[in-house]
Amino acid sequence: MGDGDRREALPALALGRAGAADAPEIARLARGVMEEAWSERGFADQASKPGAVLWTARSGARGELLGFLVGERILDELHVLSVAVAPATRRRGIARSLLARALEAASSAGVEVVHLELRASNRAARSLYEGFGFVAVGRRPRYYRVKGKQRAPTPPHDNHDNQNNQNAQNPPNPREDAVLMTPALSAWQNPRPGP
Repeated sequence: MGDGDRREALPALALGRAGAADAPEIARLARGVMEEAWSERGFADQASKPGAVLWTARSGARGELLGFLVGERILDELHVLSVAVAPATRRRGIARSLLARALEAASSAGVEVVHLELRASNRAARSLYEGFGFVAVGRRPRYYRVKGKQRAPTPPHDNHDNQNNQNAQNPPNPREDAVLMTPALSAWQNPRPGP
């Protein structure tokens, strides 16, 4: 690791369950790091559901929100909906700690199936999930919007076939595939150590 890659050590990390009262702070962090962040109300509504799974990671000293995990438990399944970490504290094990805590709690509660989806381009998240034994099991084509990459509509042409061909090759609202992932039960209960 070069000198430019050094990061200040994190203070003690406090992991805890979150609720609707945490929604404003979670929404602020989400807006700063996610392309399609939920609103404050969206997080509050999710927190009020019976199967809501919300975990936060805070700095032990100041209580500053460093990251969160949102999921939903339905019967014996956990759907991980969102994991986010503040940019200044990434690559320090916060997402790994959140996911480990959520999976540990899920296992203790009798969850047998865990699944999630992520942007096909999100290599860091995919590596994190693979470290817990998740494997790609499918794709949702064009699931996510691609922020800031809308193409201007094609002007009318005399050649209708040419216009249709151009629109098919360059859709007006580009989208990105989602990769669906799930782990074997034994894999997520015994994750590999992180880097």
